[in-house]
Formats: sequence, C-alpha cells, structure tokens
Amino acid sequence: MIDVELWISGSVTDHCAAGVSSTTKFSARKRSVSIAICIAVEEASRIDDDSVASSIERWLVRGFESAALPRSAGNISLSGAVDALSRASLDWPGRSGEP
Repeated sequence: MIDVELWISGSVTDHCAAGVSSTTKFSARKRSVSIAICIAVEEASRIDDDSVASSIERWLVRGFESAALPRSAGNISLSGAVDALSRASLDWPGRSGEP
C-alpha cells in the first residue's frame, strides 16, 4: 500500500524546501510506504488556473521520482506508481497525450 500526502505551500504557510521535495517512510510490519510530497510556495505560485491538473500530475511524478526508500524496503520500487500516474493523466479532460 502507498499513502501519499501532497503539501502545497501558500502565502501563509511555506513548509517546503525550494521546488518539489519528498520524504518517505516504510513500515515493514504493514508493508506500506508513506510519501509526503511538498511543493514550495514559489513553485506553486507559478501555475495558473488552466494548468492546475497538469501541474499536480507533474508534482506527483517528480515527488515519486525523487523519493528515496530506506534499505529496509528491500526491492520495492515506485516506478510502477510513476508509470500509472503518467498513464492516468492522459485520460484527464483536456489532456491528449501531452507529456
């Protein structure tokens, strides 16, 4: 199981380092991974209303790609989640195969 949190900084709160960052936790007992993806305020403020969905998709992909799993996670890979996010985004309204 993968739990995902997406934190988007705003004008009042900025909990994130510059750009897009992620932290991961692995629970061997539950066989689950938790990923917190954090979007810095300067990154979030660059999008307009028309690009919200595609920006969120890119942030999720970047967060998964930058996630470092601990050695205790063994051979668990997040590449399948990245592939699934990329494929699913092609089905969103207004998206027609754009990267």
